[in-house]
Amino acid sequence: MSITIKEQIPTFKIVILGDRGVGKSSFINCLKLKNFEKKYYATMTTEVSTIIIKTNKGPIEFNLWEVASSEKYGSLRDAFYMNSDAAIILFSLQSRISYKNLHIHYKDFKTVCDNAPIILCGTGFDQTDEIKMKPRLITFPAKKNIPYYSTSSRTRSNLHQPLLDIARKLTGDDDIYFMIADEIEDEENENNSKIEEMIKEFDDQIGVKILLEDDDF
Repeated sequence: MSITIKEQIPTFKIVILGDRGVGKSSFINCLKLKNFEKKYYATMTTEVSTIIIKTNKGPIEFNLWEVASSEKYGSLRDAFYMNSDAAIILFSLQSRISYKNLHIHYKDFKTVCDNAPIILCGTGFDQTDEIKMKPRLITFPAKKNIPYYSTSSRTRSNLHQPLLDIARKLTGDDDIYFMIADEIEDEENENNSKIEEMIKEFDDQIGVKILLEDDDF
């Protein structure tokens, strides 16, 4: 964490990790632009995006470092992780391999930033007909005692909650909330209602019950 001298804004470096194609760029773009990009472009080494979110305790700046997952950048990743305040690790709910590889991203980050908090997110929450990772199979968060959220960049479900968790943990203030929380909550409640209807439609076919925002793993 750092504090800018001019405006005294808390600034946090957050690394966004996960296998290729799990939606790291979409996750960040939707936080910045509130839109979803359907095309996929592989990130080369790393990209840094800055967003400032207003809270009831003043603005907070998040520097989001999207780190490429390619093995050829392995020697560089440690440098990208250095001085990170927290990490958000993504896996795709449509990909068992991306879930299986979570331990690699987790271990690599903890090796450099042992005490930094980690949030786990399963992406593609809205694509209920393609989900391969059933809730009962997602045991990694409980084993590592880290928070977990099912997210969707397409519907923007639960995208801000990981950052809010991080802000509260790093500031030690559980009373912090985002000033756009009401807008987010209304939109996400509407999206979650639509997703619940989709889940019911596909449940008999794929046998999956998706747990919403407050899943307890």
